Amino acid sequence: MLISLIFTLRPERIAALPPSHGGFAHAAALELFRRLDPKLAAFLHDSPGPKPFTVSQLLDVGEKTGEDLLLRPDETYVWRLTGLTAAVTAALRAVTPEVGSVRMGEATLAVEAVMADPGQHPWAGSASYADLFAQHIQGTAAPARRLRLQFTSPTTFRDGDVEQPFPLPRLVWRNYWQQWNLFGQPPLGELRDTLEETVVLGQWEGRTLRVHAGPRRVIGFVGTFDYYVRGRQDLWARILNLLADYAFYCGTGLATTYGMGQTRWRPVR
Repeated sequence: MLISLIFTLRPERIAALPPSHGGFAHAAALELFRRLDPKLAAFLHDSPGPKPFTVSQLLDVGEKTGEDLLLRPDETYVWRLTGLTAAVTAALRAVTPEVGSVRMGEATLAVEAVMADPGQHPWAGSASYADLFAQHIQGTAAPARRLRLQFTSPTTFRDGDVEQPFPLPRLVWRNYWQQWNLFGQPPLGELRDTLEETVVLGQWEGRTLRVHAGPRRVIGFVGTFDYYVRGRQDLWARILNLLADYAFYCGTGLATTYGMGQTRWRPVR
């Protein structure tokens, strides 16, 4: 099961957060999981490799004090967590405002509302791996052959022994394929070479930003990028449509539990 949960948060008092506060958001998420399911929280903290959840920073904070973001108790702010496995999704589904406040840096924020319905917020949602597979692979609707990905928080990749702050097709689609095969069902099999031959980058508009991803400073990109499916085989187009839908939940690239790689897409006809 997959979930994208939106929190409406209200600060208890005026507080400041650094613009790049993914480390604070990550710590707040782990503390929330600890309250919900201590064993799950320990697993999420200690397990190596990709994590079955993502964490956003606070979204759309407009006011600043100097270089920092200014949070006011007469305003509310949006925070997003996603779950990629049944255990994480079940824990997040149990969240209500009664879970208590969350703390990010010097800010203590009360949970006023929790939303999983896309009708309540465009970044909320839920799905199952089986439903996504049936919709895109077994469905009768024609798949989109031009896919527009919007990377709304800084995104970067590990490419060999370097970080690559640009969404090359082989890095983007391999990332989604690996995440699906790690956490999802049914597995998509060995598609690495085929994906690299099938999808190409078209028009794009973006820029780079330097941010903190936990204790490290990294360079990431944000922007909108169009990918085209080469050839006329519908199967590969269907797989790419499936993975683009999955990106909404799994995020893109490195440090998705520290606010990086928040992603959504739409088909371009």
